[in-house]
Amino acid sequence: MIDLKLLDSVQGWFDLSVVPLIERITYAQRGITGSIIEIGVHHGRSLIPMALGQKPGEVVLAIDCWDQQQHNRDKSGKGDLKAFINNLQRMGIDPSSVKVLSGDSMEMTADSIREITGGQEARLFSVDGSHTPAATLNDLWIAARTIGETGIVMIDDVFNPSWPGVQEGFRSFMSECRHIKIFTYAGNRLFLCWDHRVGYYTEAVFSVPTLGK
Repeated sequence: MIDLKLLDSVQGWFDLSVVPLIERITYAQRGITGSIIEIGVHHGRSLIPMALGQKPGEVVLAIDCWDQQQHNRDKSGKGDLKAFINNLQRMGIDPSSVKVLSGDSMEMTADSIREITGGQEARLFSVDGSHTPAATLNDLWIAARTIGETGIVMIDDVFNPSWPGVQEGFRSFMSECRHIKIFTYAGNRLFLCWDHRVGYYTEAVFSVPTLGK
């Protein structure tokens, strides 16, 4: 079980009510192997519960502009790499098990990310980077092209009135990408998967007991 009290000490905006859902998804993906990726890591509050479910051979990739704040177009957070590494250690995660990519996601592609993960398709991809419409659209397309047919994308702040650009980018993405659908929502995050997996994941998150309960 994840130490929620310790995780709550990690600075960030990730709602801890999402942790049981991530545990259920990890359980539902017990027969699936793939990378775990996040764009917009900040100090690791949302990546940590995903990384704690890392299986042997899986790659965890943390993407943020960190010390390259010129890429932080909308000033949505200011991540600190040292704080992130420290938080990994505090949560019992070996920092060497997490790959770090610092830069502008607008200059990245699904292919360039797969090169870093050794060709692994992602089973869980979190989008929480720059909140502009263009960046949101770009990051969602990277996620959609990186996950396998059994993978999941979660996106933050779609319904947050403080960041209307996220909803604009999300709506553009959904109008262009016809095979990705919503299957649930929790703690300000939408969860998406391939259309033919919606039933599977919907049943999984509502029927599988939380690990350790």
